[in-house]
Order: sequence, then C-alpha cells, then structure tokens
Amino acid sequence: MEEVLLFITDELPGIEAAIKKVYPRAHWRLCTVHKLRSTARRVRKGDEQAIERELKALLRLPSRSEALAALERFRERWGDRYPQVVAGWLEHSAAILRFFDYPEPLRPVIRSTNLLERLVKEIKRSTKIRDHTFPTADSVLKVIYFVVERHEARLKDRKLKGFGQAEEEVRAMFASRYP
Repeated sequence: MEEVLLFITDELPGIEAAIKKVYPRAHWRLCTVHKLRSTARRVRKGDEQAIERELKALLRLPSRSEALAALERFRERWGDRYPQVVAGWLEHSAAILRFFDYPEPLRPVIRSTNLLERLVKEIKRSTKIRDHTFPTADSVLKVIYFVVERHEARLKDRKLKGFGQAEEEVRAMFASRYP
C-alpha cells in the first residue's frame, strides 16, 4: 500500500505514531466498537447500559461540534465516578470523531474494524483445525494466503455501503493528499 486515507485500529499503544511514521498523510481512527467494549469493562455493571447509550448517541450525532458538546456533558456526568474512562474518551476524541472528516454515507462503515476482524477470525479458524499438522512455517503461510485470497475474491466486486454516493468525494480526498 502506498496511498492510504484512513487506518482504523483498536487502542494499541504507539499505533498512531507507527502509522504516521510509515504513512504520514494517512489519518488514524480509533475503532468505536473496541472503545465501547473497553469502556464497558471499566465501569460498574449498573452504569454500563446508561454509559453505552450516552456514548452511542454521541457517535450518531450529525456534526463534530454536537459530538464534542455531548462529550463535555459526558465528562460532567461521569467524570467524578469514572475519571480514567472519561479521560480516555477526551484524550482520544480526535481519533474517535475522525469519521466526521469523511463523507456522510461512509461514516457507518468506518466506525469499526469489523471487516478485518472477520478475516482474522477466518484465519484463526483455518489454522486451528490443522493444529500441529504444519510441517513448516511456509505451510502455515500458504494456508493464510489461501484464506486471504478467498476472502478477497468474495469482496472483489463488492463496494462498501455508501461508497457509490461518496466516491467522487473520496477520490478528491486522495487527489488532495496524494497529488
């Protein structure tokens, strides 16, 4: 890959710096699904649903300014009880809300890493059933190659939902970042 607009990852330490080092023109976005799961693990069960509802509503707002205002209300409501959780959302707000930099029709698709996670799950499943039967490291790589090839063939002619409406704007984004 030479020209990348956006990476969507979970909250790995140093991931943003690593991406910027190799792809300085690419954006980094924190996967909403991973961030919500991480938040749910760090709050009391009694508060989990209320916090999740509030954060999901924040992520569905139509503009960045409204989302930032909702994030401030989230801080006011939950900051005393869960200071580390709230600080994590505030610290990564630019990466979490990065989807506002992209065309509206693509926003639901770029909120998570589900497509990639599906591929990783298929790779794990394909290599697990053959546990301890790989004679060499190359044989494992061949299985992974075939899984990726099969996955790519299934997706080859498929466009992302909303891409048709956003294609022109996405091409303009590529042209401005990679002249």
